[in-house]
Amino acid sequence: VNRAEMKCLTAHDGDVLNCLAVFNSDATAIYYVTNKDSDFRYVQRLDLVSGESQCVEKADRDVAWTFFSPDGRRRITVWDDHSTPHRVISIHDEKTGSSFTLPGFSEQSITSAVVSRSGRRLAFYAEGDCSPSNLYVYDFETGLTTQLTESLNPEIDREDLVESQIVTFHSFDGLEIPCLLWRPHGSSETNKMQALVWVHGGPGGRLAKGYKGRIQYFVNHGYVVLGVNYRGSYGFGKEFFNADHRKQGREPLWDCVAAKEYLAKVPYVDASRIGIIGASFGGYMSLAAVTFHEDEFAAAVSICGLSDLVSFANTLPKY
Repeated sequence: VNRAEMKCLTAHDGDVLNCLAVFNSDATAIYYVTNKDSDFRYVQRLDLVSGESQCVEKADRDVAWTFFSPDGRRRITVWDDHSTPHRVISIHDEKTGSSFTLPGFSEQSITSAVVSRSGRRLAFYAEGDCSPSNLYVYDFETGLTTQLTESLNPEIDREDLVESQIVTFHSFDGLEIPCLLWRPHGSSETNKMQALVWVHGGPGGRLAKGYKGRIQYFVNHGYVVLGVNYRGSYGFGKEFFNADHRKQGREPLWDCVAAKEYLAKVPYVDASRIGIIGASFGGYMSLAAVTFHEDEFAAAVSICGLSDLVSFANTLPKY
């Protein structure tokens, strides 16, 4: 490569994400994901002949990635749908210009996908709250989807598992916080149950639809679980993601306290028995919750959690 001929194709000012660039079939254009001048990530097309660029796919949700089938016939885009929240696939026919969303997976998340060399089939993994990741194949010609694996342990009764509900609450400053709520079988206003605020790792992680054996275990043993996507979680737009910048352990923690207050008002929750649990950064949040808000939670569990963000940052490798 002659480095003297290299040039920047996506010049910009400020904080912009540009990533996941792929060529089209004849290498005349590059498709990449960006959030330039937008709250959500979208697909941009850059013409390598004219140098002009244009948005080719955009919505009020984040694009995770986009890629072409080996034959160049189709472009497949995977979305982080913040309203659900789970990952969905849209398929675009480059020949006809038509597009559609892969049907039948409204309650599951697509975790990876690949198109066969012939271009006829799409293989992908999908998982839901009540189903671990399974392998599927979609046939573009017949429109049929075939499930190839069954990953759920045969000793687990699927009827014992719980599908999460999508809920939101307004935090201390009015910001809407997206959550997943698991309600145990048998819970009611006359049979109130203990609860847990579940804090994902990060900062910058996300709690999405998908099989979580540990959460299902707690729910099966009578715990209401509220999974909180505190400010700074990804998949909900750039503004929400950046809302915790240089505020870790403060505003995101206050979101978790507000989550406890939300749970305390749920009719089937025992407000006197609400704990907080998390791993990694979520573990730090659990420790911080009972340190700085000692009267809020009945218990706290820190799974491989940090105890000091400053000492942690100082011991990180230079990369």
